[in-house]
Amino acid sequence: MSAVWRASRAAVKRRRLQTFVIGLVVLCSTTTALLALALLSAASGPFDKAYAKQRGAHTVATFDTTKVSQEPLARTARQPGVEAAAGPFGQAVVDIPKDWLWMAGGTLTVVGRADPAGPVDRIDLLEGHWATAPGEIVVNWSDQGSPGTALLGTELKIPG
Repeated sequence: MSAVWRASRAAVKRRRLQTFVIGLVVLCSTTTALLALALLSAASGPFDKAYAKQRGAHTVATFDTTKVSQEPLARTARQPGVEAAAGPFGQAVVDIPKDWLWMAGGTLTVVGRADPAGPVDRIDLLEGHWATAPGEIVVNWSDQGSPGTALLGTELKIPG
């Protein structure tokens, strides 16, 4: 083995420029590979990580309560493969007047929830409190549409 090392050292001494270029190419290749792995690690799955942190739902299903009762719906949470389930929650479609919370108006689907920290879909309340009384609602909307105006206490009067 020592003869091989002697021959390689002699070749390196004779061809210093070629040795330097090869070393530089290997260094750049290694640096590029490490940078690519670091970027891949940093960019891989930010959505998945945030989704897991908030316990996002993989499936959201809407059922017609005139065709299926609460008991069979509740049993679906105990099916094989279900890790966590929330609901069933009531749902209503509300007609929103023009320019409420800077919306264009139209329909808004409102879904009931027990609390913001359920087993699925955790919600971060940034302002105000969780709805605790009749007539209160938690709205996923920011006040960016009208600077300086807070959402707290905004009232929505809906006919019916």
